Amino acid sequence: NIYSILTNERYCGDVIYQKTYVENCLTKKVKRNRGEMTKYLVTNNHPAIIEREVFKMAQAEMARRGNMRKIADKTITEQGKYSGKFALTNLLVCGECGSPYRRRAWVRNGVNRKVWRCMSRIEHGTEYCKKSITLDEEKLKGAICRALKTAVQDRKEVMDLILSNLSYALTGENDVLDSYAIERQMETIKGEIDDSIELLEKTEGDKGRIEQMIERQTNALAALREQLKLVRTKMESNEKVHAEIERISNLLTDESLCFDIYDDRTVRLLVEYIRVQGDGSIVIMLKGGITIEEIAI
Repeated sequence: NIYSILTNERYCGDVIYQKTYVENCLTKKVKRNRGEMTKYLVTNNHPAIIEREVFKMAQAEMARRGNMRKIADKTITEQGKYSGKFALTNLLVCGECGSPYRRRAWVRNGVNRKVWRCMSRIEHGTEYCKKSITLDEEKLKGAICRALKTAVQDRKEVMDLILSNLSYALTGENDVLDSYAIERQMETIKGEIDDSIELLEKTEGDKGRIEQMIERQTNALAALREQLKLVRTKMESNEKVHAEIERISNLLTDESLCFDIYDDRTVRLLVEYIRVQGDGSIVIMLKGGITIEEIAI
């Protein structure tokens, strides 16, 4: 089945020995090894079919989906169920009660409308959540597109901010969070150096003071370059951060991306969650902490 394919280490070039063992040498009965005997992992045993990074990303995504908690009161166990059919299923939350939103079909006067409603409101009416609103799917998608288009008008600056904040969120390292600030500071110093050089060329008298100032600015810029290099090295050494950053970078650097049409894949990559407010607005939290508010009714 698909699960066995996604978890098969042979696809990335590895092999695990002693997954099974012979329980009885007389009956030759073979049993699956569930900890009774030692297993041995051999990495790079043979040419890989898929890249190791892709395989690790698949394992991480399966772990994330498997750890979801229940969202409906009618479920028997505490374990939730992942739905990959619609990206919004795992992103929309009610701003009034915190319950997730679910997609529903309304048929009125022969017209079929797709809407999103608060799960608590669906199951319990207004008993617990009195002010949650129902969102028309097409209007909701339009609001998301408008918000994303507004957020990435300056793609370079937004991408730097998203990636640095995302790196901090995944690693917890403060200096990773500072990478965006370091780059902005470097740009400021470069401008100051250009101004100082221009001033030096115009000065006819003693130029020693200006030359010393340029030297200090150059040293400060070199120190910031080294600091930024260390930060980026730390980011690249974290596999989870590196994979997520690479996916978002590839998306944001695509010149054809304009957010005119709603796309589930893009929303999954960029959006952390979407909070639905009682006044008809939505607050979109991008990965990395950037928030945008947009009217969705």
